Amino acid sequence: MIATVGWIIFGVIFLIFFLIFAVRVHVIMEFDGEFRLSVSFLGIRIRILPVRKKKKYKLGNYTPKKIQKRALAAEKKAQKQLLKEKEKAKKKKESDAKKAALTKEEKKAKKLTFPAILAIVRLGKRLLGIFFPRFFKHIHIKIARLHIRIGSADAATTAMMYGAAYQGMEALLAMLRKIVHLHSVKNTDFRLEPAFTEEAMDIDMHIDVSVRLGSIVGLLLRVAFKGLLGFVRILSDDKKRKADSQPQPQSAQKQPASPQKKAIK
Repeated sequence: MIATVGWIIFGVIFLIFFLIFAVRVHVIMEFDGEFRLSVSFLGIRIRILPVRKKKKYKLGNYTPKKIQKRALAAEKKAQKQLLKEKEKAKKKKESDAKKAALTKEEKKAKKLTFPAILAIVRLGKRLLGIFFPRFFKHIHIKIARLHIRIGSADAATTAMMYGAAYQGMEALLAMLRKIVHLHSVKNTDFRLEPAFTEEAMDIDMHIDVSVRLGSIVGLLLRVAFKGLLGFVRILSDDKKRKADSQPQPQSAQKQPASPQKKAIK
């Protein structure tokens, strides 16, 4: 019985981790005069923008009992904040006392040398070079709808704007195909319309950007592991460099050798 319950718990935990790391997270961007941003995970959609308006005040929230309850909660919060500030001030005082007690040589020994700083910069550059190319390869973009209506009162100007917008869209799509997984736009509801008789700049779009959470977590762990190893190696080399640069104590002068006795023939 206990073994069965253990296997059930293990299966539930495995299923939860599988869903978290295998299912894609979707970021949905929409615009039809108002920009909307939402996140979807496991079919649950959460709106990020626009921010929901706060509920109107209700008279029921201002009864004497509720007012007293909120006052007590505010007082407890203020007391906690005061304790946190006192603890923070105490830690800062102890830290300042420790720093003041350090000698000049100890302070110098704690500082990184210029070669170590350069090595850290190179390490950061290498880690960014590892992360971003692989990160973009995990991103999938699906353009479900893209309507653009552009125009001006002058027909010639409208024609130039239309040509520039069309070339810009083609260049943007070509760049996205090289960087990320861009789903085929053949079935996309894509329209670019010129308006020759009026000034217009209307955009209606629906874009879905998705990524598998497990891929990003694995990539972050890989980069973090490489960064940790590199940082430890840099600190070790810096410590050796400081030890080598310190002046060595003068060795005791050798005593003059006693004159050798002449061999008696």
